[in-house]
Amino acid sequence: MANNKFTFYESYLQMLEPLSTAKEKLELLMSVIKYALYGEAPNIKGALLSVFLAIKPNIDNDQKRREINRSNKIGKTTTNNNETERNGTNKNEMERNGTNKNEMERNGTKWNEQKRMLTDARAQEREKEIEKEIEIDIEREKEIDIQKSPPLVKAGETLSLSQQKFKNNFPNKNVELKSIEDKKIDLNINIDKLIESIKQSNFLLNSDNLDLSWCYSHYEEIIAGKYKNFKNKSLDPIAIHTRQYTKEELDNIFTNIEDCVI
Repeated sequence: MANNKFTFYESYLQMLEPLSTAKEKLELLMSVIKYALYGEAPNIKGALLSVFLAIKPNIDNDQKRREINRSNKIGKTTTNNNETERNGTNKNEMERNGTNKNEMERNGTKWNEQKRMLTDARAQEREKEIEKEIEIDIEREKEIDIQKSPPLVKAGETLSLSQQKFKNNFPNKNVELKSIEDKKIDLNINIDKLIESIKQSNFLLNSDNLDLSWCYSHYEEIIAGKYKNFKNKSLDPIAIHTRQYTKEELDNIFTNIEDCVI
């Protein structure tokens, strides 16, 4: 595979931005460029390899489409040449049939307009296909088998960069992303800002039910400091004395992250 150009989609940039350092972004970008132009396999690992594998199917599909277009163009040229020879089409014949330069120019303009409209329609269809492919790749991300996994990654599972940072700071918290929406947020989240805001809230730090999926759902509130001064919901003393609570019920009252007020 050797090309002098390739298509760089906006979705590639969205996958590059969450990387923590400029060096990582440049290394991944160069790997994408070299693979797209020269078919050169990347020498990267860990989170960078995970992102590259999410981009790779799009590059391969574009390459296949280019090869098909080249083949069709060559076949069409050969067919047209043979047809011209068989029909004896030449300049004199074109003039006798009233086909002249101006008519050809008008037809060429019309064809260019039709070609532009067709290209725009195909571009829109391709964008929709890419969005669908990204969703599928995100679902498959956990199944990617990487020989040298980054720290805190379980066997057979690949964590995103944001998941790794969250797990490094809160090793006892669940980092599973429970929905497609969580995974979309994970691509654009400011994980460092989120972690810093959580550390400023004793309520969040001491909550047994805190997990990464919940933090993504309440990202704006956490960043705005809504939970910084939260405390457990006050209990009605009369209700406590008139009912015999089990130890599990009392534990849930004081540890459930949803059961709180300012």
